[in-house]
Amino acid sequence: MTRALALLLATAALAGCHALVVHRPRNAPGRIDLHTPPAEPARERVERPRDPGERMLVLSTGGFGGGGYRGGGPLNGRGVYGAGVELSVLLGDSRHSHAGDDFFVYPMRSLGLNLGWTLAEREGGGVGPLYLELQASYALFGLGLGYAVDADDNLHGFQGTLFAGPLYARVSSLSGRGTDIQFGAIFKLPVLFVWSR
Repeated sequence: MTRALALLLATAALAGCHALVVHRPRNAPGRIDLHTPPAEPARERVERPRDPGERMLVLSTGGFGGGGYRGGGPLNGRGVYGAGVELSVLLGDSRHSHAGDDFFVYPMRSLGLNLGWTLAEREGGGVGPLYLELQASYALFGLGLGYAVDADDNLHGFQGTLFAGPLYARVSSLSGRGTDIQFGAIFKLPVLFVWSR
């Protein structure tokens, strides 16, 4: 528990730093299609190319911690907690170029995978479950759905995470253990690779 808490606090301190943004050297100034006629052909003027927007690959890692309630299983009606680490790989886009240079560094829309491991929890031998989620997000909100496996306790089952910024609500239902509903916070340090659409 002490290791997981130290990791969570160190990650929270790192998350306060600005995200590392890596731009590819070539980023087109606009999108021009020579086969499409101008929007206003009667007006004789230069038509400015529209912003192509950007695609982003986001690699982020960090720690999470939270607590909540269990229904069913040996700890039915009791409080539970969980703390661990999570790695995310997301592919997203933004309608405006250089959106990652502003305060809000994540893509507006993204789809990807979360791989996490609960290192500390209330029960079980050793560490908690390893999980894999498919995550879809829009701005600060998102949903992850996946599967969790606790190999040393021989447990497995569904897991879903709803999040808004760094806050999350997680439901996990592992076989023979009951259903946990936990609320907590997750802090990640992102690295973004950005290129023109």
